[in-house]
Amino acid sequence: MRSLADATTIDSVERRSIDYIKTLPKKQDIQSSVGEILLCHGLGDKDMSRLTPDDYGYALEANIELQKIISDISERLIYEDDKRKENNLINFMPKGITWRTFVSNIDGWSVPPNEKHYLIRLSGDPNDPDFVATRDAVRRELSKLSVHVIYHDLYGTRFKSPVRDMGWFGRNL
Repeated sequence: MRSLADATTIDSVERRSIDYIKTLPKKQDIQSSVGEILLCHGLGDKDMSRLTPDDYGYALEANIELQKIISDISERLIYEDDKRKENNLINFMPKGITWRTFVSNIDGWSVPPNEKHYLIRLSGDPNDPDFVATRDAVRRELSKLSVHVIYHDLYGTRFKSPVRDMGWFGRNL
């Protein structure tokens, strides 16, 4: 990076400026109107890691420091209705359902950007009255819940726990 043609040389910077720069943190989280922004010299705490305008595809995928910043690791999800809190979504669901996908524990999962993890999935024929009744019962239960997401990045930085109301699931009931 120091080899860049327009890089400022240390000799051209005043001593007081150098002293001031040394007092600054390597990274700073800033709240914006669209969420939290990470301001840093390099990538997170790694001030010599970098991205270049030519990086794409594999160069981005193989950049470990970048992946550490953009991949979040869930510690746990907490589901809550007006009566109780649970760490397991399935505990709120009607009994006797055969699920296509059912995950009870997400502790330690990494969720890269633009990827999904399904916690429960229900499959069936939307023309079958029994399936429609089951689907609507599941939607009804989901619509009563809120979800607290507790997570951190690979550096261990904890983030404010967002809470999502799941009332959206009741829109077609």
